[in-house]
Amino acid sequence: MLFESNKSNNPSRPSNSVEGLIMSNLTQATTAPWRIGVLFSRTGFMSVIEETQYQGTQLAIEEVNEGGGVCGRELVPVAYDPGSDSAAYGHYAKRLMVEDQVSTIIRLLHLVEPQGGAAGGRTAKWPALVPDAL
Repeated sequence: MLFESNKSNNPSRPSNSVEGLIMSNLTQATTAPWRIGVLFSRTGFMSVIEETQYQGTQLAIEEVNEGGGVCGRELVPVAYDPGSDSAAYGHYAKRLMVEDQVSTIIRLLHLVEPQGGAAGGRTAKWPALVPDAL
């Protein structure tokens, strides 16, 4: 999996980079579950591709949790089905970040296109795991 972000080239400012966000989250002395967003269409025309990505993501989360989680923290997916509607991707991405307060969103690469719904994630500089990055 690859991270999509606006990476900072300045190592003295890690809080502005994906690595800084992840490391600050990982180094917290907590055993609270780590909520992560999962945004794949399981209905509509994109479900042909995204359903397998969703299933693979769920399998990976199960495997990580069976292995003790990430730094002892269980991964808890918060998933939405945008139904292959480009506007719904943006709506759910913002909902995941603002209302559900997830720290990471796992989704398809095509969402970085301006007409899709990535504006919420790109504006907030939220890390996004992209399992199909080419």
